[in-house]
Amino acid sequence: MPEATGFLLDQLDGIPSSAWGRFRLDDDDATIGARLVEQIGTRLGNDLYVVTDASWRPDVGPFVLQAWHLSALVREHPQRAGESFFNNDVVILSPDGGLVAAIHHAGMLAVAHGEPSPLDPVWPLAHLIDSEVFATWESPLEWSHLFGEIYPDTAVTLPSGKVLSVRWFETDPQVSFIAPTGDFQISYRGTREDADEAYAEFVALVGLEEQDVMRLPSRP
Repeated sequence: MPEATGFLLDQLDGIPSSAWGRFRLDDDDATIGARLVEQIGTRLGNDLYVVTDASWRPDVGPFVLQAWHLSALVREHPQRAGESFFNNDVVILSPDGGLVAAIHHAGMLAVAHGEPSPLDPVWPLAHLIDSEVFATWESPLEWSHLFGEIYPDTAVTLPSGKVLSVRWFETDPQVSFIAPTGDFQISYRGTREDADEAYAEFVALVGLEEQDVMRLPSRP
């Protein structure tokens, strides 16, 4: 954003005064969240960075999620962060279109545009069934939830430096294990060419045979 110096509303100088309009905050979080999605949802790109008042605590931080998980984040925020999603000011960044949505705690909403900075696409790579690959991974892995997801997810760094996103299929919303065994879906964020290389590196590294891996078609 032009002239912006931070995520606090008084630091987002690139939002003109004409962008602000009334936005009711006198309902429960789920109702307000549905109203917010209805009003700005179609303008949001795929990936979002969400900064609530709780995000300034070191034990919480900003939320990184896909746009269609925004409603779930609003609903789950009290149990995850210990306070309402709309407890104070909220800033939502959508890099795909350079969009910034700001909700002021006094009941104001602004949507403005800065410089687009879209992330690379996510390419699904493979599905593993009843696998023990990550139970024997050299580095301990902490499997934690993305907001709005019912399956734990984690990042795995290959020796080349490429990072895989690994989703473990487990339906307990509170689970967090180290190096589990089970069914996994593996994806990669980057170019299509790098995705193929990441897949080949992963399969060679863990010593899997072709029949042990369900190769997923690469698509954005």
